[in-house]
Amino acid sequence: MPNCPRCLKHFSNERGIQFHLAQPRAACHDSNYQYSLEVPRLPRPLAEYFDSINILPPLFPLPFDPPGLDPPFEAPLELPALAADEHGVEVEDACPFPEAQDPHSWVRDSFKGAATTYGRGDTFLASFRQDQYSELRKTNPYYPFTSPKDWMEANFLSKSRLSMALIRRIFVDGRDEGLVPLVPHCMGLAFSYRNVTIRAEMEILKCVKLLFNNPFFADKMEYAPYKLFTSTERNVRVYAEWMSSDGAWLLQEKIPVGATLCGIILSSDKTHITNICRGKVAHPLLISLANIKMHARNKAAAHGFLLLALLPFPEFIHETARMQSVLEARLFHHCLDIVLEPLKQEMKRGVTMPDPLGELRYCFTPLISYIADTPEACVISCV
Repeated sequence: MPNCPRCLKHFSNERGIQFHLAQPRAACHDSNYQYSLEVPRLPRPLAEYFDSINILPPLFPLPFDPPGLDPPFEAPLELPALAADEHGVEVEDACPFPEAQDPHSWVRDSFKGAATTYGRGDTFLASFRQDQYSELRKTNPYYPFTSPKDWMEANFLSKSRLSMALIRRIFVDGRDEGLVPLVPHCMGLAFSYRNVTIRAEMEILKCVKLLFNNPFFADKMEYAPYKLFTSTERNVRVYAEWMSSDGAWLLQEKIPVGATLCGIILSSDKTHITNICRGKVAHPLLISLANIKMHARNKAAAHGFLLLALLPFPEFIHETARMQSVLEARLFHHCLDIVLEPLKQEMKRGVTMPDPLGELRYCFTPLISYIADTPEACVISCV
């Protein structure tokens, strides 16, 4: 009685097995493989001979000729295998996908003369000893609190379920603020358009330096372009991170020898905060680095993306909707010009930044990717 090659369920005939494997919700259904339902059998005369003497078929050719057979004859030695595909290539002989191979056996051709270090710089932890309150913390480790009792009180309230309004009533003004600079402080920039003042927040260079110097990404950073191949023949190339692309290789050729590419990734999306109270909308602009590997950058807990700016969302009194969309697109591009102006200047002359290990690198900051949905991508490209 034939059975399923995967779950070994018995069926009355082979047609039942084919119907069982064709079910889309069955556990044995797999469109990536084709299973052969034809099990190799011995020729009829040889099978009758072995059945008559009640012994198992030998694994090697018989030294004598069985009766009723035309010599010479050899028993089949091949085991059941997967069926050939439509092009006539055996599945066992097909070359597996590069991801299925061992990555340690891949061959890497790195860009020579790239990502040179220029001495030692400050690490991320050294910034804690360089702020304006470092001298006060030498005599009082609980600063800005005067004693350990005050610190324990603040620690308890921060972990309690009290609202921030109730906690502010307990603390004295100035004691509830963290004075250790963990993230870059934003600076305001205002510009006017027909007596309407719009304020944009940005500190893009500090965000780039914070990501580039973050010790969490010490073993998750790439500094030099490379080409990755699956074998020494270099027939199959693997594209994994941005540094393995042709774009990074071409950009490295255009900057000075020894410089480091610091690819910038921007992302923005118009988000509806509330749909009840007049539909409040926010338009955040996020920034990240292409030097950080994808598996670390895309994790929310790793904080690979930082909030760079909140783009304005204007309300128009013009009745023509087409004119409103044009003005909104112009305002969007004008805000991006203001926020990205420091990156444009550093791309021309370069900037020296310390990496997570404190090594100084001469970096250039090209914009290599912008993550957006289709409507926003049209606003960015179709000007």
